[in-house]
Amino acid sequence: MLDDDSGDYGIEIDPREADWATMGLLRELGFNRVSIGLQDLDPEVQRAVNRLQSLEETRAVIDAARTLQFRSINIDLIYGLPMQSPLNFARTVEEVIRLQPDRLSVFNYAHLPERFMPQRRINTDDLPSPAEKLLMLQTTIEQLTQAGYRYIGMDHFALPDDELAVAQEEGKLQRNFQGYTTHGHCDLIGLGVSAISQIGDLYCQNSSDLNQYQNALAGAQLATSRGLVCTTDDRLRRDVIQQLICNFSLAFEGVEQAYNIDFRGYFAESWPQLQTMADDGLIELDAQGIRVLPAGRLLVRSVCMVFDAYLEHQNRQRFSRVI
Repeated sequence: MLDDDSGDYGIEIDPREADWATMGLLRELGFNRVSIGLQDLDPEVQRAVNRLQSLEETRAVIDAARTLQFRSINIDLIYGLPMQSPLNFARTVEEVIRLQPDRLSVFNYAHLPERFMPQRRINTDDLPSPAEKLLMLQTTIEQLTQAGYRYIGMDHFALPDDELAVAQEEGKLQRNFQGYTTHGHCDLIGLGVSAISQIGDLYCQNSSDLNQYQNALAGAQLATSRGLVCTTDDRLRRDVIQQLICNFSLAFEGVEQAYNIDFRGYFAESWPQLQTMADDGLIELDAQGIRVLPAGRLLVRSVCMVFDAYLEHQNRQRFSRVI
């Protein structure tokens, strides 16, 4: 880490495992950004997911971060958890607004018990319906925008003077696999089990098996388990998705010139899906480009999925599954 504090060094914190001393040590080590996992403040929801965490614990960590001059504080919330309702989640959002974090990430809970063993303890009857989840997201957007936050997109919100909001306003916002960023041009090195790195057009991921990860490091080897080098098609689709997800708009001319293609011809198979989204009022589609309309911003992930070639061999999710 740079000694002059000019770099951006972030770390995720579980408030149940941190205190003032922890935050002081992290700041001394050079960390200057912190992301705090919260999920939900409702006791019934917390019991359902086996994560008991008080508002006071979270507030103490935030107070420490501000006193120690961390330059950015983010809070993570999750909607769609068991026992959640639009009403009790709105109360959590109200409490979080009072904490005044610089950024918020409001993630959709994905129930995949076949993949994540702890989720098998969750009663699916306790999960909110897709319609209720959509209402939670809509209400959250309304609450946060009324409180002065900007909806950046894809579950992210920021105060108007935050660098993400400023970058979006200036058309400079970027996104990588970790979320929205103003440093999308930089290589990204992931450390730890299952961590992902991006170096130029190379993506690679460390082993998700702890023993394999530790054995690789003990043998002075990289713990990389798989990787991908982007093709020209990958780069093209990445640029298209990047513009839609960051700017909610896409001009065909720039893409056509950069990649020497005819946009409609290249994405001919995707055109009927785009037209359907236009008919549904999610996007505006014409010969010049695509503009994501206000209703479509909630579902911008679905718009981007149209251009994801790696989903062609999978069953495409419906909007309700995305929500």
